Amino acid sequence: MTTTTPVRRATAVLFLSSMMLEACVSVLGDRRTYRRGSLHRVLRTVRRSPFLDRRVIGRLRDDNRPDFHPDDHDTDALLARWQDDLFGDDGRFVERLTMAA
Repeated sequence: MTTTTPVRRATAVLFLSSMMLEACVSVLGDRRTYRRGSLHRVLRTVRRSPFLDRRVIGRLRDDNRPDFHPDDHDTDALLARWQDDLFGDDGRFVERLTMAA
């Protein structure tokens, strides 16, 4: 059974709406928000969020295509970067974890 586009779209809208609501509740529930200039800094930070970037939004929309497959996007450079960051030159993940501890 495949998920239809309207169901995916509704799920995305509900997810994003609930995350925005939770973020607002969190910010408004924090006493530091009400200090002078604090709310302005938070809003400026949100505006610069990478999740509001047009490319990210376009990729999220792309996911709603009925024929979408993750291989539609080239992720080779991203994979190489994370493999290098997580495993290093020798390919040993465990050593990288013990060095950080």
